[in-house]
Amino acid sequence: MLKRTLLIIVAFTTLQQLRSQGADSATQTIRSFGYIMGIISNQTGSIDQTNAKDFNQGNVNDPGLLIRNKVAGLGVYKKGSNPNQIPHLRIRGISSITRDSEPLIVIDGVLGATLENVDPHDISSFTTLKSAAATSIYGMRGGNGVILVTTKKGKLNQELSINYRSYLASAALIKPLPSLKPEAFLAAGGNDLGDETNWLEEVTRSGFSHVHHLSASGGTKQTTYRVSFNARNVQGILKQSGFDQINTRAHLSHLALEGKLKVDFNLALTNRNSDLAFTEAFRYATVFNPTAPVRFDNGNFWEAILFDNFNPVAILKQNVNESKTRLLNYGLDARYALTASLAINANFSQQQSNVLRGIFYPSNSFFRGFKYVGLASRGTSDEEFSQFESWLSYQPQLNGIDFKLSTGYSLQQHFEEDLSISMTNLASNDQSYFGIDLSADQVLGFSGGASISSEASPQEDIRGFFGQAQVIFDEAIDVALSIRRDGSTRLGTNKKWGTFYSVGVSVDALNYLKSLPVSRLNVRFDFGTSGNLPFTYGLASNRFVYQLTSGGTVRQEHLANPDLQWETSKQTNFGIELGFMEDRLMLSADLFSRQNENLITRTFVDPMDFSQGRKYSNNSAVSTSGFDVVISLAAVQNTSFSWNTRWVISGYNAILDQSPVKLSLRGNVGAPGQGSAQFIRLAVGEELGQFWANVFDGVDENGNPIFKDVNGDGISNATFGSALSDDTDFTTAGSAIPTLSFGWSNLLTFKRFDANLFLRGALGHTLVNTYRLFYEPIDPAAINSYNRVISEQAEEGLTSSYLSSLYYERADFLRLDNLTIGYNFDVTKLSAIKKIRLSGTVQNVFTLTGYTGTDPEAVLFDSGPLDNGGFNNSKITDQLTMGIDRRNFYYTARTFLIGVEARF
Repeated sequence: MLKRTLLIIVAFTTLQQLRSQGADSATQTIRSFGYIMGIISNQTGSIDQTNAKDFNQGNVNDPGLLIRNKVAGLGVYKKGSNPNQIPHLRIRGISSITRDSEPLIVIDGVLGATLENVDPHDISSFTTLKSAAATSIYGMRGGNGVILVTTKKGKLNQELSINYRSYLASAALIKPLPSLKPEAFLAAGGNDLGDETNWLEEVTRSGFSHVHHLSASGGTKQTTYRVSFNARNVQGILKQSGFDQINTRAHLSHLALEGKLKVDFNLALTNRNSDLAFTEAFRYATVFNPTAPVRFDNGNFWEAILFDNFNPVAILKQNVNESKTRLLNYGLDARYALTASLAINANFSQQQSNVLRGIFYPSNSFFRGFKYVGLASRGTSDEEFSQFESWLSYQPQLNGIDFKLSTGYSLQQHFEEDLSISMTNLASNDQSYFGIDLSADQVLGFSGGASISSEASPQEDIRGFFGQAQVIFDEAIDVALSIRRDGSTRLGTNKKWGTFYSVGVSVDALNYLKSLPVSRLNVRFDFGTSGNLPFTYGLASNRFVYQLTSGGTVRQEHLANPDLQWETSKQTNFGIELGFMEDRLMLSADLFSRQNENLITRTFVDPMDFSQGRKYSNNSAVSTSGFDVVISLAAVQNTSFSWNTRWVISGYNAILDQSPVKLSLRGNVGAPGQGSAQFIRLAVGEELGQFWANVFDGVDENGNPIFKDVNGDGISNATFGSALSDDTDFTTAGSAIPTLSFGWSNLLTFKRFDANLFLRGALGHTLVNTYRLFYEPIDPAAINSYNRVISEQAEEGLTSSYLSSLYYERADFLRLDNLTIGYNFDVTKLSAIKKIRLSGTVQNVFTLTGYTGTDPEAVLFDSGPLDNGGFNNSKITDQLTMGIDRRNFYYTARTFLIGVEARF
């Protein structure tokens, strides 16, 4: 991988840096945050800042999507166009096994804040901290990388400015799966029910959305302020899916005591009502009999009495899947300058979240409700996070050498509680899930669909002591050191405290090599450690589970482990930055290597010690290596026309270095009769994300697949039960992890017009197309009732479904993700209006790919085969099972948008 990395870097001449003003802005961001809110600037680490002018345009409702493929080494993953799905963020690949590899989010100094409580229009910049020199100061919470989010503020001595933005968007389905039309379905032997129904048209729509943003900002000599109001009404292309959201945000900053004291206050509140719908409707609309009517003559929904086959319109019309979310953040920060070089800071912030969920399947719904004579589920979850920090910073200058020193204390506290109830045998369908109290389970006893769960965490603390030192020689050599000592109540009694550190060096080589034909030459190196906490509370303690069966029994689920400690991330980074033509051409590259050790997994305990369960231990390790490259060019710059272009390129691979199980298979497509069809190969010393497959080699006379004799011993040993045997004919069939991911931004201006073209893509990854696996073979015994998906890769004569290399597809793609054209009106003669801009945007303009599924996006974690997590909406995010294009993904849409912005 390292050789491949170097070749790619040489091929692109590698290496880039933010534009000169971007680099300065990044420095100011780190200065304003320092440690979380601002101790020292540190350019020795790998840091990337993306400002508002570079954000992705259009109908962007999730803040993370603003920087999708805009930051080298940052993956923003969202498959399909589900308006209620939050994108997953990942910096430089996988960094944990049993927990998400999501980076730590810091919004205006609040650690662990959620992006759901900040509207995209309120964000000024994202600063992505990738290497250890930038993240180690976050201690036990920095192991996955850190993203600093800065929201917009007012400015000193600024008159009142009012800004209004609004846009209207329309989204439509762009790539339905190629299921058989009624004529072809009947010709293949399907049952003729006398009708013609396009089921996808019945369950989809043009999803209209409208967004309104109003903000007011300004400032005096001592005070700045900004308040904003955001309203979003978003419809998904699947009927019944979408959300209504209102968000408000306020910031106030004041200087007192002759400017020595600065006080900042932030407040944000979000209310969101979501209709989550049922993504299963896409699946059943693809395979439901195309000659079936939607309803019987009496108005009831037409249903087939068949296994796993439901009327998709009835799924959406009869059942309810809703949630309400309320998020609150507030924070107070104070800084007092004791002298010109000595200052003290303190801040307090808190985040509160509440989610209320309701799901209902009436007794006449064949989809889950009929089985249970009605099923209702309600749940609520409350979470509260608080932090207090105080630090002292000192910046002397001695003999021309600049020093920046800081030390401080941090306390973070977390508490959460959850309650969920599911009941069946409902007396009435009229009250939806509000009638859950009318369940006959209260009299008859709990049925298989009924459950009650109530849980609360202890008051969890993270206490930290930290220090940083930065020394700058000759204004050219920057040496930075950091150390942090963290303790957490989530850890075992013997391992509650950990120490994290980093050292970084950055050299402005042009200060000493002035004759070189470049305008910038910076070299940096850093090494350090950071960590991750266990993914939830209680893993270090004994856990007991009470079961109602057999008159009530108690089972110990896992043993205590007093030696359970944090997961450790050790990272080395080398970076170089070059500028040419007075920095019009900027190139930057980073090579990195990261070892994630002491990863936590749950393993079986020796039966001699404990015969009934498992315990959580630090027993696994994963290493990641790769590269980040950025190339930006101010190609044309004159008074009437400009063109700025920027490439962002990255790639990595991950190796399983240590595991309690040396060789195993993982993943399950959930196909009938293939329960043991596990196909993700996990082997110590090998790459993660490998597909392990039997090789399709034709169709026999009975319509069954023939598998290739890979090892040449004259026997085809290609069943999943023998996949790991010595004489197996299974072999590698690609990787779920892209070899290369890239984004290409182009910003053009011509007089009052501007245009933004953004292309992105990925190369080298493979997906398992489960739609083809389940529905492509034409079984004469089943085609009479189930429709079929027939792709360009369908094998003639194949009648039985069995997972093999036939369904592993390369999913390379290039997508014109965004095309925006805007016009700025001349307002010089309008004294009250400072700006009017009209714009039009198309998102998902086109995609070039050979993949036959709905969306070629890489899948780097798995949520399991259940759609909506069943009726209780449970979620699985398995970091080691990758590349399964499951049937529960939301389909992809193309969006057209027209927007207006006015400033007064």
